[in-house]
Amino acid sequence: MTFNGVELAAIVKLGKLMSAADGNVHENELAVIALELTKFGVEGNATDSILLASDALEFSDVIPVVKNMTADEKLHVVSFLGAIIAADGKITESEKKICTLVSMLCNLPEITAAQAVSNFMGGI
Repeated sequence: MTFNGVELAAIVKLGKLMSAADGNVHENELAVIALELTKFGVEGNATDSILLASDALEFSDVIPVVKNMTADEKLHVVSFLGAIIAADGKITESEKKICTLVSMLCNLPEITAAQAVSNFMGGI
């Protein structure tokens, strides 16, 4: 599976949203975002470019990008988001609500946090 720059920026934008959903950005959540970029070969200056591109995106731009992904890509995205909200060891109601809203808006598959972490770490 590969993602282009806009898709990666959209995924990172959602990752940042999830990491801040409970009001606290935990270093483990940021590590999941970094791992995501590394999985797709993004390193060095390219990392900075993707992070800047994600900051420039509006959420209204992100939704159609993710919504138009394949089923496998959407499964990867929802697994990534689930791994982020589980990374600090607790999943809050606000994280659940935001993840549910994003999933609904982007037509992401419904999976449990345990499935998300397993998928993400297993490299679906």
